[in-house]
Amino acid sequence: MVGLLGCALALGGCSLFGFAKAPAGVEAFAYQASRVPVGTVYHYVKSNIDGSTPERVSLYVSDETTLEAYRWREPKPQTTTYVKATMDWGRLSAIRLESQRKQRWMGSQVNAIAEYTPSTKTMSIEFSDKTRHTVTIEHVPFHFYQFDLASLNVAFRQLKDPTAPFQVGIVNPTFAETGAALEYRGQATITYEKEEKRAELPCRRYHIDGPGVKNQGGTIWVDRNEGHIVDLEIKNPNHPDWVSFKLKFVGRETMTPPEWQAFMKSRAEAN
Repeated sequence: MVGLLGCALALGGCSLFGFAKAPAGVEAFAYQASRVPVGTVYHYVKSNIDGSTPERVSLYVSDETTLEAYRWREPKPQTTTYVKATMDWGRLSAIRLESQRKQRWMGSQVNAIAEYTPSTKTMSIEFSDKTRHTVTIEHVPFHFYQFDLASLNVAFRQLKDPTAPFQVGIVNPTFAETGAALEYRGQATITYEKEEKRAELPCRRYHIDGPGVKNQGGTIWVDRNEGHIVDLEIKNPNHPDWVSFKLKFVGRETMTPPEWQAFMKSRAEAN
C-alpha cells in the first residue's frame, strides 16, 4: 500500500484516488525562433459570434519579439487603434503593451502602457491621464484578452504537443468607471478536441473555458499546418462594445516594416 501511495504522489495523482494532473502551463511549450512568422500580417474580422458589430484587425509580426496590431471599422474609420507588444518567449507572454488611438485629422495619442514585472509577478497599466493600476498575475503564460489573444495566437506554434491540454492566465481591463482598472481573471484551460476543417483549412479544434473567460467558454480553430488562429468563438466578450467574441481569419500576406506603415496609413485615410 505504501508503494502504491508513493507512486501516486510521484505521478501527481492516479485513478485510485480520483486525482488528475493539472494541465501544463509554460512547460507545455518549447520555443523555437524558426517558428516565429516574422514579416507576416494576419488579417481578421472581429465581431460578435453572430457576425454583428464587425471590426477589422490586422496582426503584424514585425520581428522576433514584437507584435503589432491595427484595428479599424469600415468603411470610413473615424478612429483607429494601434497596439505594439513585446513578447517574452521564456514566459510565452506579452510583457509590455502600448496602445495608441488615432482620430481622423487629430493625430495619435497614447492611451495606455501596460508592463509586467517578473520579480514581483505584477502587471501595471498607466493611462494617458497618468492614473496607474497594478495587478498580481499568478500564472504564466498569460495573455491580454482585449489584445484579441494575439500573444496566444503566435504561441500556438510553440506547443510541444498540440494535442495536450494546457492552461493560460487571462488579464484584461475592467472597463469600470471607478475602482480597479485592470484584473487578473484567472486561468483558462485549452483542450484539444479533434481535427476539423474550418474555412476550408485543415485545423485543430480546441475548447477553451474557465475563470479566465468567466466560465463562458468557446472554441478555437488553429491552422494545422501554419499554426495561426483561423476562427475563434467565445461567449465572453473582451470589450463592452460586444456581447460575445469572434475572430475570423480572412487572409495573410508578407510585408516589410515600411509596407506595414503604408498599409496602416492607407486604412486611416480611407475615404
